[in-house]
Amino acid sequence: MSKERVQIIIRVMPDEKETIQQLAKEENKSMNQFIVDRVLSEFEEKEEAAQEEDSNTKTEETEESEASDSMSTSGPVFALLRDQIHAKDKQINKLQVLIDQQQQLSLSDKKENERLRLNIEELESEDVEEEEINEESYTTEEDADTKSAENSVEEAPIKDNKSSKRWWKLWE
Repeated sequence: MSKERVQIIIRVMPDEKETIQQLAKEENKSMNQFIVDRVLSEFEEKEEAAQEEDSNTKTEETEESEASDSMSTSGPVFALLRDQIHAKDKQINKLQVLIDQQQQLSLSDKKENERLRLNIEELESEDVEEEEINEESYTTEEDADTKSAENSVEEAPIKDNKSSKRWWKLWE
């Protein structure tokens, strides 16, 4: 048998706790040891009674009824443990519901973030397109101005002047 101990938590009413404390104190034991001794002694008593009945009667029917008696769960300790298990089951179900809700919230947050990211990308691409259109219209206006300037008669002498200035720069 393993020497490792495990913990069992039981819930009792305050007056029941005081009674258990008092009984444990009378036997000079801790509450924990008192409860363990009582539960195990009750089990051992039932087991001994079953063995005595086995030795007295050896029919199969008696043996089956004794086995069921030794495994009886009608005692107050077992009723208390059953209630605790039922309470734990309820707590587990509530926790599962909370976990499911948390997962649903997380998924909705992810979807919302993705939707917002796509909206931002869409707006950024629209801004880039508007800037490109503005640049194209600006360059188109400059090209139009340049072409009209080249075609104008007033610009011809200035061009000659510019070319002559270039020649003098080479001379210097």
